[in-house]
Order: sequence, then C-alpha cells, then structure tokens
Amino acid sequence: MLLGTALLLMFLIASTFFGHYKPWKQSNDLNHFFMMLKNIGMCGHCLATIGFELPQTGAVPASHRSFHEMLEAYWATLRPYSWILQSSGMVLFTAPFLFSCLHYAMDINQLVGMIMEAGLGRCTARLCAVLVVMLLLVSSLLYMSGAAILVEMGALGFLTFLLVSTYFGHLKPYLQSGEKIHYLHIQKNLSLAGGCVMALGFAISEGCRS
Repeated sequence: MLLGTALLLMFLIASTFFGHYKPWKQSNDLNHFFMMLKNIGMCGHCLATIGFELPQTGAVPASHRSFHEMLEAYWATLRPYSWILQSSGMVLFTAPFLFSCLHYAMDINQLVGMIMEAGLGRCTARLCAVLVVMLLLVSSLLYMSGAAILVEMGALGFLTFLLVSTYFGHLKPYLQSGEKIHYLHIQKNLSLAGGCVMALGFAISEGCRS
C-alpha cells in the first residue's frame, strides 16, 4: 500500500504541474485552478495515508532481504517522521474545501444563484448558502484538529458537501450537456470523497485503540 500511495503521489504532483498549473499560468482558466486545488487535496490524502501506515512497518534484518523486505526496511527508517506526514497531509487535504469556503463567502450571491437553479426560493437558497459556508469552515477546522472524533466529524462534513455538490453541480449538468469538464470534476470529487471515507476508517480505528 505504501509503494502504491507513493507512486500515486508522484503521478499527482507531475500531472498537477504539467496538466493544470502550466495551462493555468498561460490562460488563467479557473477550471485549471480548481482542478489544481483538488489535486493538492488528493496529494494531501496520499501524504496522510503514508503517515498513518508508516508506524505499522517494522525493521527487517539485513541478511537475505527480499525486495519487499528492503522496501519495508526503507519505510521503517521514516517512522519518526510519520506525524509530520500525517499533519501536513491533513492540512493539504482541506485546501480545496477551505478555498471553496473563502470563494463562496466572498461572493455569496453566486452560490445563492447556483442553489436556486435546483428549484429553491431565494430565502431558502440564501439560508442554504450560509449553511454551506459554515459547514466547510467548521469541517476544515475539525479535520485539521487531529483528534480522532473531530476528524470523523470533519470528514463527514466534507463527504456531505462533496456528494451534494457533485450531484447538483456536476452530474446533472453533465447529463444535460455532456461537457467533459463536468466529467473531470466528478472524477476528482469522487476521489476526494474516497479520501474522506478512508479518513473515517483511520479515525475510527485510532479512536478504538485509544
């Protein structure tokens, strides 16, 4: 799992730089910026996963090591730094959610308009918009706290936001228009949702041990 996660992290870094950062610098297309933020969030999840898995590795005697045992021995040397990977990864994972919170808070009327497209009235849509901003802010703070029960609550908040926003913001428009950009956002949102589910698993197991 550690090797696969490390390879995925390298792929995300390379694809973010060449696939989104460079095109964004050339065109200032906001879609590339949002994609970049989501990739940063997934990079954070990879770092946190490595950080949580490192303590499970053990040192292997030097004699007659297989390739797998050599990898285990290498990962074991990084165990003292696992908390750094956990903390930095969890902070990076919140990046797309915190930016969305800031973006919506600075232009709440845009979010109100998006919610009204789902068929809600203006007053109800405005209330929902305020709740969305509060959900993102509180969930980010809870997730970054590091306490197992608070991480669970933060991950549940993120997961709720992702499922609702993916359905109304990308899946329905994609089914109507077939635009590829919505399909890409759906893929990345599902990856972030998977990260939330994994974070729930880690947090629950940590809570059971304590």
